[in-house]
Amino acid sequence: MKTRLYIKIVAMLAAIAVVSLGATALFRSIPWQHDADEMTVVTSFYPVYIAAKNVVGDTAGVRVVNMVDSQGGCLHDYQMSPRDRAVLESADVFVMNGAGAEPFLTAALASLPSLQVVDLSTGQLLLESGHVHEHEHEHDGDEHDEASVNGHLWVSPLRYRQQVALLGESLAKADPANAAHYRENAAAYIEKIDAVWARMKAAATPFADTPTVLFHDSLLYLAEDLGLTVVASLNVGEESGVSASDKAAATDALLGKETALFLYDSQYATTVGGLTQGVGRVVELSVDTAVSGADTPDAWLDAMTSICGNWEAQYA
Repeated sequence: MKTRLYIKIVAMLAAIAVVSLGATALFRSIPWQHDADEMTVVTSFYPVYIAAKNVVGDTAGVRVVNMVDSQGGCLHDYQMSPRDRAVLESADVFVMNGAGAEPFLTAALASLPSLQVVDLSTGQLLLESGHVHEHEHEHDGDEHDEASVNGHLWVSPLRYRQQVALLGESLAKADPANAAHYRENAAAYIEKIDAVWARMKAAATPFADTPTVLFHDSLLYLAEDLGLTVVASLNVGEESGVSASDKAAATDALLGKETALFLYDSQYATTVGGLTQGVGRVVELSVDTAVSGADTPDAWLDAMTSICGNWEAQYA
């Protein structure tokens, strides 16, 4: 009996040790200690993080932390980790893109009802994935299927500037002592966004009437901003692949055209063959959608500036 009791005690202590080591490893993976005198702004993923870095800037006593790794890309199939959960629970304010871009957060946020959440899709005009029909996104009484909504708002300079403005106002309300600072930073960042947008629109003007194929619907908002003539949006890089009917429709839309514009999301290397038959000239441009990158405040601006350079090079 004593031997059995001894074995049980040893097993129990071993289990406690394993749990303790796991907890220690988890909290060591979080690179800060929560300070009650500081406000922690946690962002869902990279594009939101870059926006928050600009709006918060050097505001004293405020820390911006990104929950998902900055190289994570789009989060359609992302699974929340224990570390993510710990980071989320450390937030005083949580900022998300919304519009279905972070589907893994639904249950976690429901379990944290007192958390201040800023949804940057609020008030935006959204597109359905693969379509051009707009509807206003509101949290009261809107019964649309989030899975069908296009969440790539940050790829649109016009919608991104709205996100930044909303973030500035939301942080001002959450932290009134620094309200002026948030609003000033948001306004300064929007000026930079508008400057890049003006250059981008000028660079894209020669392509306004060119039949355009998008090789992922992450580019739909950008194409709408630029007034491009989109004849097809083919979601390459997705598990479902491009259907034969969608490919055939795109081929028919391009048949006999003097020039066609192909826009690729640089996240995805996959292309669709056979579309250029019967087209005189095809201009192919890769677009950095700023969904991952360096930990620098100008990352979104740099990505959009690179797009401008690619467009301008076509007429250099």
